[in-house]
Amino acid sequence: MSKPKFTYFDTGGRAVACRICLFKAFGKDGWEDDRLKDYATQQSMKAEGKFPLGSVPVLTLADGGEVCQSEAICRYAAKVAGLYPDDALAALEVDMVATSFMEVLGKCPQDPDNEKKKALREEYAAGWMLRAMTFLEKTYSKTDSAFLQNTLTMADLHLLMVVDMILLGQFDYVPATYMDQFPKLLAASTAVKAHDVVTAYLASYPN
Repeated sequence: MSKPKFTYFDTGGRAVACRICLFKAFGKDGWEDDRLKDYATQQSMKAEGKFPLGSVPVLTLADGGEVCQSEAICRYAAKVAGLYPDDALAALEVDMVATSFMEVLGKCPQDPDNEKKKALREEYAAGWMLRAMTFLEKTYSKTDSAFLQNTLTMADLHLLMVVDMILLGQFDYVPATYMDQFPKLLAASTAVKAHDVVTAYLASYPN
């Protein structure tokens, strides 16, 4: 194998930041975007012991080694791509923001019963999620730039990931109007999507 391979479902969601960083790091043809078509495929591969911890994403390195954990993969790709600060304090802030956006996704309640799921999501959106998003709004409001560090970093890609999911209706039972409370995050999302790195990625990949 001569180039890294990123394995995840054929969706955007929590994989967007990783894919954009890999695209910036290795170019369109320097890595393989391995997209699993459905959950059944992932489960079958899991049963065969294909993934280190049984879940995706997984990054298979050029030497055949495998790395799991989306944040570790994203941080590695961001460093290679120049989308991660060299300064320790700036990197700390980028990690804090990126992890907070991932926590917004990770803590989001699930339930097989749609009515229960709706109630849990509405409670979550008015509770911990509101607290986190308010904190992130204040964090981004500290700078005049649309970007957290005045230049694109992986933190901004995590912002785009979560804000887009809400605006596109992919965050079940949290309406797009939820983002009206967070004008700075909305403005940042628009700026990130218009950035050359992101537009070049979106011209090559669907999500």
